[in-house]
Amino acid sequence: MEFQAAGFDPVSAHWGAWAFFHQPSSQCAILDGFVKMNVEGKGLPGATDNRVMIVQDRLCTPAALRRSAQAHRPANDYEKAFIRQQWGVTWDKSQKAIKDEKQAEEDKKKGPVALLPPPPSVLYTMKYPNSPCLIVKMEYPEEEEAASLEGEVDARCHFVKKEDHMWYAENCSFSSKNKNFKASAKDYMQRVCWADENRPSFVDVQNGTGDGVLHLDYSLESSDFR
Repeated sequence: MEFQAAGFDPVSAHWGAWAFFHQPSSQCAILDGFVKMNVEGKGLPGATDNRVMIVQDRLCTPAALRRSAQAHRPANDYEKAFIRQQWGVTWDKSQKAIKDEKQAEEDKKKGPVALLPPPPSVLYTMKYPNSPCLIVKMEYPEEEEAASLEGEVDARCHFVKKEDHMWYAENCSFSSKNKNFKASAKDYMQRVCWADENRPSFVDVQNGTGDGVLHLDYSLESSDFR
């Protein structure tokens, strides 16, 4: 009744009153406050302009309040509950949708993105699903990792292809200044295998055998042979 007396149309008056109590973060409710104070005799300047803006721009309508619910963070959990109940939207989900839409627009401007190939371990797993030894990783010794120590091990081995068509290391000897890195390398070489595609470079595919040295590098960034 106060808003209608201030010159609001019935729709703006109804939803303006609802927003004043249930959606205070909305522009409708904020401007309502100035109009209400003027009606109560506070005599704040600009109240008439606020009323005109609300009515002309249709700021206190269901459509405007729903848009506001998506664009403005709720003032508290009570407002969030009222908004979700009334409009079926929440600010956080709407913001994610807006970000996703903007990202999609940016990606569209950049053009098609070349897809990176899967890492070798994934390819080998897909091609040889029954050979889990293809993706065995070296274990970093806990004591050395805790002390941020790095090291290296040279593994001199005989390599042979077995019945499952995988390459395995045999009769290895290990050279390292650190016994824990050495033990880790020994465990790794006993469990790991290689397919033709990722075999050590010195292995002879034609003869199905080979001898050579793998350099096992233990660094805090990555652990792999080179």
